Amino acid sequence: MNLPPNEFVKVTDNAEAQLLMLQLGILDAVLKAVLDHNHPTHWIIAETYHGFADAEDNGYAVVCIPKSKFNRAEFDQRAALMTSMIYRGEVSLGTTHTGKYEVN
Repeated sequence: MNLPPNEFVKVTDNAEAQLLMLQLGILDAVLKAVLDHNHPTHWIIAETYHGFADAEDNGYAVVCIPKSKFNRAEFDQRAALMTSMIYRGEVSLGTTHTGKYEVN
């Protein structure tokens, strides 16, 4: 999987997010959120949203954070906040699409 080395990548289209997770080898591991530290150029957060009444709030998303801009500690701090919001149901895929839920 080639990601632009110094760029944030956010995929919120269901099919594209699932394909990216499959290519990264993490699709089967995603229950709510998975952190992947093994990609050579990016920190990866793969997310799934389910249980929301509105269909557009359910689905898959992937956030790819460039390692050139954030070190491991900075990533882990942001990832902890993002995943806790997901597990508490404070964000949905719909809020990801609207940009209300940003990592940078």
